[in-house]
Amino acid sequence: MKNNLFSRQKTLFFLLIIIFVSIIALIMANKRKAIQKEAVSTSNGSGKSEVSFFQPKKGQVSLIVKSGTDRFTAGQPMSLIISGDSNGKNITGFDFLIAYDKTAFSFDKAASISPDFGLQTFQNTDGLVLTGNKRLQVNQPTIFSNSRLIELVFTPKKAGQFDFSILSSSGKEKSLMVDVNSQVFYPLLNSLKIDVN
Repeated sequence: MKNNLFSRQKTLFFLLIIIFVSIIALIMANKRKAIQKEAVSTSNGSGKSEVSFFQPKKGQVSLIVKSGTDRFTAGQPMSLIISGDSNGKNITGFDFLIAYDKTAFSFDKAASISPDFGLQTFQNTDGLVLTGNKRLQVNQPTIFSNSRLIELVFTPKKAGQFDFSILSSSGKEKSLMVDVNSQVFYPLLNSLKIDVN
């Protein structure tokens, strides 16, 4: 009788362990699926693959042509403008990632149009990383409302149709804005097609 009772307790104990381990495995599998669903692979206009995460988009950053035309001549400098809308937030800094075909364009310069921000420019494998920081002497709020922020100057090297894109991410870098409360948010971004003769 004692052996039979001990055998039933032992079986029940092993059954509970198996159920517990199964529940843990199920939870882990669901977490892994949720993480995989968050990462979505997309393709930008330059043919490079980027990974973006589902994050609520606030504000907008756009590339536009300064001259109003999207047709340019090889060897003649062209200017692009980055404009931004911060959705009513007071901005203290930003990073924008610009992708372009380096075999078709030489990068000449980047200049801050906004007097409130200093600008640092770095080149990476996809193109440019533009980092803006609010100047220390600026005390008033800086809210972007379709504001012109940066002028980029490139010289086309060859004829063809080419894409310029603001990437959501490239490697560990991300296009983002930071507000006065150190809250990071990710704006909607765009691409631009350029024709060179």
